[in-house]
Formats: sequence, C-alpha cells, structure tokens
Amino acid sequence: MSIKLIAIDIDGTLLNADHVLTQHTVDTIRTATIKDIQVVLCSGRPYSGVASYLDRLGLNQSAHHYVITLNGAVVQTTSQKLLVSQALNSADYQKFAKMAQEKGIHFHAETEDAIYTPDVPVGRYTTLDATLTGLPVMHQPGQGVSAKTVIYKGMLADEPKYLTRFLADQQLVTTLQQKYYVVRSQPYFLEMMNAHANKGAALAFLGQQLGVTPDEMMAIGDQANDLTMMSFVDNGVAMGNAIPEVKQAVKFVTATNDEDGVAVAIEHYVL
Repeated sequence: MSIKLIAIDIDGTLLNADHVLTQHTVDTIRTATIKDIQVVLCSGRPYSGVASYLDRLGLNQSAHHYVITLNGAVVQTTSQKLLVSQALNSADYQKFAKMAQEKGIHFHAETEDAIYTPDVPVGRYTTLDATLTGLPVMHQPGQGVSAKTVIYKGMLADEPKYLTRFLADQQLVTTLQQKYYVVRSQPYFLEMMNAHANKGAALAFLGQQLGVTPDEMMAIGDQANDLTMMSFVDNGVAMGNAIPEVKQAVKFVTATNDEDGVAVAIEHYVL
C-alpha cells in the first residue's frame, strides 16, 4: 500500500496505559514524517491536551502539519490556524445539563480553553478530563453558560455502569442522535457534539485540502469515536486493546498500546 497520511488517535492508541508516549513510537513517527508522510493526531482532546505530543513528534507550530481535535469538531494547522469549527451553543449546554441532573449523572462541557460544569462537588471523571486536557474547571452554577461561549462537547462523565444504563434508554438516545453526534469515547465518557463533528468528516476535509484519497490514508485507533475515521479510510488499523466494534471494522489489527502498537503498525504497513 502507498500511504501518504496516517491519522492516529491519542488515548489508548498513541499513549500506553500509563499515558506515556514511548521513545520507540516517537522515533517511528519521525521516520515516517522524514519520508514526507503526513502524520495527523486525531483526538477527542482539545489542542491544549495534544500540544506536548505534537512537540515531541516534531509536528508543532507548523503551517504544513495538521491536527484534528475535539473528536473532529476542530481541524487546524499545528500553528493553530483554524480550518474547521463545528460547535454547540448555550442552549445545547442547558439541555445537556438538565438531562444529566435528571438522570443523576455528572456532566461537563468543553471549550478550547476551559471545562464548564454545574456539578458540586465536581465529578471524579470531570477532574480526570481536566488532568488529561490541561484545561481549568469552571464551576457554572445552575444550568447556563454565556451565549458567547463556544462549546464543542457536552460530556456525561461518570462511572461506566451509569453510562451503560443511560444508553439503555433507546428512546432518549435516539432523540439525541437526531440532532447530535453521540459517541462513547471511553467507558466513563459519553460525548454529545455538533451533528457534523466526527473524526471521519474531519479526515475527509483534510483529504480534499491535501489531495489525499482514502486509499492513501491509514487510521489507527481503539474506541467508538474512531469508527468514523475507520469507515472513511481504506486502511484502518485497530489497536490490540481496541473494543470489538473497532476490530470488526478494519482490515488490520496491531499490537496493544502497551506494546508500541502504533510503531508496530507503521513499521509493518508503511515504512
């Protein structure tokens, strides 16, 4: 196969279980970029949670490298020139916050700069998200945010059993899906976004911009929020630790994230 672009998820894919980017993976990706292969980090995190990895990979602050963040809601150059923005609004925030309160589930929303939550105390998994993204948590009393606040994700962030129970309400989930992109990105995160925001759509945009076709792209991931990019590219690679739905959707399965699965895939299929 002739690969010109590799899209790589971060959590559970690029990083190992300890959230560490290994030197072997860094060296392998740098080798790919030296060969003029476009490497695009494609994450549910905002830019702040991705920047340090762009730096280690030599992809930072460039007008010629790209990054997909917030599950495809934002596409930008790594020098932060905005190319795509698919946002939510304050009414969406109010709707999600009310729904979460009624269901007894912790909720927060992400912008590029902060995490907003009405919860007191702040939920455990909201705190985890803040740690992963490097965003400050802003307590927003009640259920409202300013109309000027550009929200990209509403997130139910709680124990996996509570999210599984929420998803069992098929009527509610179907109603949400009629207006939003709804995806479980981790066992403890259920994300609700603009209906046009997903990793596959973001890759389609980049492909048009760069003149790269789906058969010239590889995507590597592990969770349900990676399925849209697996469907778009011709060369999907599931991590060994991926959920069954991702493994069933792709041609190839690599090693786990604790076994440098990204490096193994690139070395085997690309270099």
